[in-house]
Amino acid sequence: MCIRDSINAEYMGFDKTRGLMEKKEFKTGKFPVPTKHEELKKSALGLISLQAEPLEKRIAALNEKGKECYAKALLYQAKLAEVIASKSWEEKEKEKDFSSYTMKGEDGLLCIKSIAIVPATPAEIMGYIRIEAYRNDYDENYLSGKEIEFFPANMRLALWTFKGKMFVSNRDFVLLQHFDFDSTNGSIKIAVGSMEDSRAPPTSDAVRGKIIIAGFHIKPVGPAQSEVIYVTNIDMAGSIPVMVQNMVAKNQGKKAQLISEGIQKRFPRKQEFTIPIFK
Repeated sequence: MCIRDSINAEYMGFDKTRGLMEKKEFKTGKFPVPTKHEELKKSALGLISLQAEPLEKRIAALNEKGKECYAKALLYQAKLAEVIASKSWEEKEKEKDFSSYTMKGEDGLLCIKSIAIVPATPAEIMGYIRIEAYRNDYDENYLSGKEIEFFPANMRLALWTFKGKMFVSNRDFVLLQHFDFDSTNGSIKIAVGSMEDSRAPPTSDAVRGKIIIAGFHIKPVGPAQSEVIYVTNIDMAGSIPVMVQNMVAKNQGKKAQLISEGIQKRFPRKQEFTIPIFK
């Protein structure tokens, strides 16, 4: 079960039995990305192609804001790993290829974990997640996003706005998003957390919220098949009681499943992809 009917595992740099990317392939810039859908290809390659240049060199070239962001990004990546591995999760729902969990986070705010097996490679899933036009596939409250600054050390500052419901006003978040590519197993970790920036001051159009921690751990579990783990712990701020915030947070429990459904709808099995080699 996968997006493609057939794949050339060796050409992609995949181990045919484990579906894992070989380290040498990663270092030369080879990574499995679909090419038939140009928008998805462009989204994935936008970050993957940067990996051919040593990370240390890209970090050294950062401006002052970039260095501040990178230090914060490392903290968010560590926090993401800590939250995912926590023993405090309580299972709330479980199906064949999907499960969801909750636990109490900071200030009593609910932390959500959503896990799904998705018929796509980590690169394909990352490309899909990065395309704003597809965001409402798995987040119906998403209104808009604006990139404030992109840093070649696999990170960006952005402003995201979400629509409120009933008596809840719109919320927006200034966030730092960092992508970590693991060359040992082909997984991708996307850590997200709040980051102040003078280029995106609060406005009267939305209440400024805080992302305590959020993100994805996307790891291959077979050829063109990945496990997607999504977590989120958000403070909506304003005057919303914790109880109401936790009710809203529970709606995020199916996020990984919705991503899987969105990818399968937009890129059905019958669609064939070819894999480029780039250096």
